[in-house]
Amino acid sequence: MICYQILTPEHKTDILEFESQYAPGLPVYYRHSPDSLNSYIFKNKDGRAYGAFDGETLVGWAGYSLRKKGEYEMCGMIVHPGFRRRGIGLKLFQLRLDDLLKKPGAKSISATCYPANSPIIILYLTNGFVIYNFKKDYFGPGVDRLFLRYQPQKS
Repeated sequence: MICYQILTPEHKTDILEFESQYAPGLPVYYRHSPDSLNSYIFKNKDGRAYGAFDGETLVGWAGYSLRKKGEYEMCGMIVHPGFRRRGIGLKLFQLRLDDLLKKPGAKSISATCYPANSPIIILYLTNGFVIYNFKKDYFGPGVDRLFLRYQPQKS
């Protein structure tokens, strides 16, 4: 049975090992380091990461961070290949989005992804995100990015 929990700084090593094993194709400039996890998520009062665990084994993780006042960014969502197609990515996505929608000052939520990653693009689009930009060679030759944004409805 998969259990979900908020990750803490003690999980940094788990996250880094998980990324290196199950997302080895991430470019060096896009991989997390202990320092980036600290500044982006763990020491950011409005940052949070969730983990999906099979027993004590991390099988997926996703996070978000406050970028500037009222503007949040979803970051890193990776699911172990052997656990994909079980709704884990969807649950991690929903946990993040639900958290962010509860934040009173949230004006926008952004995300970026590879343009060829159709499963994640469909997930974002079916949950109210819109594509607002595409940048060719954003991280270097052949590393394009798609930019998405969600703007919470004011009640």
